Amino acid sequence: MNVVAFKEPIASLGFAKPLQVPDELEGLISLLLAEKVMTYLEVGTRYGGTFERVMNALPRGAHGVALDFPGGKFGDCESVPILFAALTRLKMDGRNVDCILGPSSAPEVVERANALGPYDAVFIDADHSYQAVKRDFELYSGMGRMVILHDIAAPPGHTSKLGAPVEVPRLWNEIRRKGRICEIIAPGSDMGIGVLWK
Repeated sequence: MNVVAFKEPIASLGFAKPLQVPDELEGLISLLLAEKVMTYLEVGTRYGGTFERVMNALPRGAHGVALDFPGGKFGDCESVPILFAALTRLKMDGRNVDCILGPSSAPEVVERANALGPYDAVFIDADHSYQAVKRDFELYSGMGRMVILHDIAAPPGHTSKLGAPVEVPRLWNEIRRKGRICEIIAPGSDMGIGVLWK
C-alpha cells in the first residue's frame, strides 16, 4: 500500500461530521493537548471528520496518519472523496498528514503505518467486532504510548446501523487493567472513549 497523494480541487467537498459524541471528542482532544501529542494514528478514519477535527486542534508541526478500509464491514464505499477532501484541506492549511487505504490487518498496511510512526496516540475506531478490534489492538497498540478505543460504553447486543456487532466493551474490560486509563463517557452516552497509557 502506498501513501496517497492528494489533489487540491476536491477540498471543496463538504466537511464530514465527526462520528463521536461531541462532548466525548472534545474531552479526548483536551487530553491529547494536555499530553502534548504530536504524532497521531487513526485506524478507521471513514469520512475523516474526527481526523480533521483532531489534526486542526493539535499544534502546528504535528503529524497525523489516517488509515481506512473503504467498503469494509464498518467502512463506506462512498467515503473516499469525502475523506480525501478533509485530508486535502488539512494539507492546504500546512498540516502534515498521510493516508493509508487497505485492511488494517494486511501486513503491508501494518508495515506502512509502523514506518510512519511511532505515535504519541493511536485511535482505534475500525471494525468493532471483538476479534477485529482485538486484532487491531494487538497490531497497532505497540506503535503508540497512548491507545484510544471508541464505543467502550456500547450496551450488550448493540449493533452498527448496518447490523454489525459492536463488541469493543469486551476488549476494553480485558485491557483496562493493563495500565493507567481514562474513560470519557458523556451522560447517557452509549458510545464512550477509552484511553490506555502503555
